[in-house]
Amino acid sequence: AAEAAAAAAAEVAATAAVKASEALTLAAAIAAGAAEEAASAAEAAADEVRRLEAVAATASLAAAAEAAAACDLRARVSELEAAVAEATEAATVTTATNAREAQAASAHAQVTAAELAGKIAELAAVSEAASEAAQRTSESNQQSAADAASTADAARALDVAKVAGLEASLA
Repeated sequence: AAEAAAAAAAEVAATAAVKASEALTLAAAIAAGAAEEAASAAEAAADEVRRLEAVAATASLAAAAEAAAACDLRARVSELEAAVAEATEAATVTTATNAREAQAASAHAQVTAAELAGKIAELAAVSEAASEAAQRTSESNQQSAADAASTADAARALDVAKVAGLEASLA
């Protein structure tokens, strides 16, 4: 009986050892699967970290590029503002210069117009004097012509009288 019990106990112990071995194998397999899953998850996490780092680097590069572009734009805006200020100042100076030149030209034109008006008045006076002189000359010429006609008439009358006197003396 003791042998049977010992054999049964040995069989139970052997079965227990097999079961324990199977449990250990199963536990090892589960542990290996869990380790593999953990390694896979760790690799996926590392990939995700690398991807996020790449995205962050790209975003950082893009942000740096945008910052550089913004700096360039600010510099360009400053240049344009300076150019506008310079053009405005030049336009103001040009406008002032043009206004001074226009005033000078206007003053010169007024002086020239006054000089021309004076010369026109002088020419009008000379023309009037010439017209009066021409009138006097015309009147004098008419008087001279009338005197010449009277003298010619008198000379003809004298000639007629002389002819008549000669005829009378011949008769």
